[in-house]
Amino acid sequence: MVSSPVHSGVRTADFDFNERGLGVFGRFGIVPEDRNPFSIALSGGIGGRGVIPGRPYDRFGIGGFWLKESGDFDSFSTLDLIGSETGLEAFYNAALTPSVQLSGNLQYIDSVISGVDDPLVLGLRLSMQF
Repeated sequence: MVSSPVHSGVRTADFDFNERGLGVFGRFGIVPEDRNPFSIALSGGIGGRGVIPGRPYDRFGIGGFWLKESGDFDSFSTLDLIGSETGLEAFYNAALTPSVQLSGNLQYIDSVISGVDDPLVLGLRLSMQF
């Protein structure tokens, strides 16, 4: 078990679980093609906590997804789709103190909608919990 950080401030729920390590996740879904714009969804990735020496409460993750366009999509939309959609996301959450965290993330989506540019989104969030 990792000892509490030497910070002033209130411990938050993010610090109640403090095991270091890596983990994998995955999800798969399938629905009949006449029920949803996408008939198959697949996602997965890897995440971790405290893998950088001296940073036991930092978290990170990287993952991706794939959505297969339904063969019956035309029955419930006027969108011009060009096939399946894929995307990637990575984030890093730096625990500055037990109540202040700074997160950065990067997302990329290969858009399924015809005529729409593929977005690349860079985000930064400062979270303060009282």
